[in-house]
Amino acid sequence: MACGGSGPIPGSPLAEFIGRNRLLRRHAARVGLSEQVEETLGDLLKEVGGVWAPVKIGQRVLSTAYERVRRAVTERRLLADCPFFETLADAEADTETLSYLPSLLAWDLERLQRRQPALLVAFLDTFEAVGRRQGREVERLVQRAVYLMPNVLWVITGRNRLD
Repeated sequence: MACGGSGPIPGSPLAEFIGRNRLLRRHAARVGLSEQVEETLGDLLKEVGGVWAPVKIGQRVLSTAYERVRRAVTERRLLADCPFFETLADAEADTETLSYLPSLLAWDLERLQRRQPALLVAFLDTFEAVGRRQGREVERLVQRAVYLMPNVLWVITGRNRLD
C-alpha cells in the first residue's frame, strides 16, 4: 500500500521507486545510481562479511547513533550547567585557552563531590623540573591550575627550594 502520493512503497525495490518518477529516473541513470548502490552494498557486505552482515551493520548503525545522541545530550547539559564551557569550547586551542581547562575539571570535581564527598589531592613531584624550564611558562601553567582548582589539595614536592 502506498504511503501517500508518489512516495516509496514499503518493501518495494529501489529500482521500482526510481522507475515511477521520470525526473528521478533520468538523473539516476545519468549518475549510475543503481550501480553505485549495488557496489557500495557489496563492499559493505564484504567488509562486514557473512550471514551476520545485516546484524553487524545494524549494530554499528545503532551504536554510532547512540554515541552521537549521548554526546549531544552531554554537550547540551554542559552548555546549560557550566557557565564557562561554551566560552572554552568555542575558543582557539592555544596555550592560553588550554591553561583554563583545569577550571572545567574543578567544576566537574565539585559536582562529583556533591554526590559523594571526598578529599581530592593532587601530587606533583620533582617540581624542580618545572622550574628549570626556560621562560617559566610551565610553572605559570601549574600556578594557574592550582588557582583554578580551589577544591583540590595540592601537594607539590621537590628536592630544591621553591623560589
